[in-house]
Amino acid sequence: SSGINAEWPLRPGEFFISNKYESEINEKNPIGNRGELARAYGDLMKQIWFGTSPSVAPRHFKSVLGHCAPQFSGYLQQDSQELMAFLLDGLHEDLNRISNKPYINQEDHPENIADSVAAEISWTNHKKRNDSIITDLFHGQYRSRLECPDCMKVSKIFDPFMYLSVSLPRKEEKIKEVDLILLNPTRRRTRYKVMVPRDGIAGDILKAMEFHTALKTENMLLCEVSQTIIESTIDKKQKLRDIKDGRYWMCVFERKPVIPVIWVYSAYKGYTSYLKYFGDPFIIQLSSPGSMAYKDFENEVFLKMSRYADVDGAQRRNEEESESDPVFRIRVVNQFGVEISHELCNPDGSLNLAISKKEKSTDCDSALIPLL
Repeated sequence: SSGINAEWPLRPGEFFISNKYESEINEKNPIGNRGELARAYGDLMKQIWFGTSPSVAPRHFKSVLGHCAPQFSGYLQQDSQELMAFLLDGLHEDLNRISNKPYINQEDHPENIADSVAAEISWTNHKKRNDSIITDLFHGQYRSRLECPDCMKVSKIFDPFMYLSVSLPRKEEKIKEVDLILLNPTRRRTRYKVMVPRDGIAGDILKAMEFHTALKTENMLLCEVSQTIIESTIDKKQKLRDIKDGRYWMCVFERKPVIPVIWVYSAYKGYTSYLKYFGDPFIIQLSSPGSMAYKDFENEVFLKMSRYADVDGAQRRNEEESESDPVFRIRVVNQFGVEISHELCNPDGSLNLAISKKEKSTDCDSALIPLL
């Protein structure tokens, strides 16, 4: 119905509702449909224009169409472009004013003949075999040029066409879903849908996020996150076509410029020794970790975790429990989530983040896991 609805407001609709088509039906055309398709289409146009019902069910036209073209019989979904092509060609043959088509030998036109002259000759030959209301409104010609690479002879041909297939314009922009995780532990993870250029870079995502939020691009860190683990950071200059959609979630972390970043994951050990992650990963930035007490660092981690767990209650339990077996235990892991043997607390109570390069994560200074 979409193809018929697209055609009926055009001039063929006026031609059919005025009954002009009846005098031009060619029932003797061997490649036509004996006028059946033209009559069914004319009846449908009259129902659309003069019918009293607000809607029309083209059952008769559908039945005639399926009889003339079995591929359109039944009620399976069909391509509207194929229907339009068959309908125009079928109406053309049913309404062709030429009863006896002469044989026309198509000849190439030399290069020295003007295009207007060659086109007129080709069109006259085409009209000797095809002359209908469809020809008048829909037929045209396109020019093709052929040059022999051996003898350098040039010839041109004007071929007729009834319709042209054109590709839909490619959208220059696409929508990306990006999650925002703020430094403020009281703010929850928020998802945004931003419009970015299809052939753009990752920096375009940050600019779009800057438009939707109060953050500046220099305070954003773009990462790929799989559930609760940071997979990689994304450089601002990386092309968007190199980032596969649907593989990981796109996340923007609020950060302070220049200060090093430490990834923090939340996990617990179940009945097995494997870690089970929960909540969103977050970051901690320490301006002077070398002079920081481990207890202050622990409190900073617990503060960030307060959006996912009852940290105040756990801290009280930490004070009640033995120091050798606290409720919370902060440990260091590499980029694969594997625990590294490293003491974060120095004997004097200061923080120790001097992790060897081979044990560091490739995307941050270190990754930490608070264990429940």
